[in-house]
Amino acid sequence: MTLKVLLADDSATIKKVVQLSLQDFGIELKAVGSGKDVIDVAKQFNPDIAFIDTLLPHKTGYEIAAEFKKDAILS
Repeated sequence: MTLKVLLADDSATIKKVVQLSLQDFGIELKAVGSGKDVIDVAKQFNPDIAFIDTLLPHKTGYEIAAEFKKDAILS
């Protein structure tokens, strides 16, 4: 089983570092750069774990985490 990781960060550098760090472990990584897209991508991708920046454009990481907790699929 492949571990699925969702990364929500607007920094291209952080996305690249995480991608390079995880590529040797066979992890499926999906990166999102805006807070408004995270919930939709998470519902489609169904990640095992999500790393979410607290200062995303359009929605903070705290707002996204609250939405994750309310959603039966994502919680």
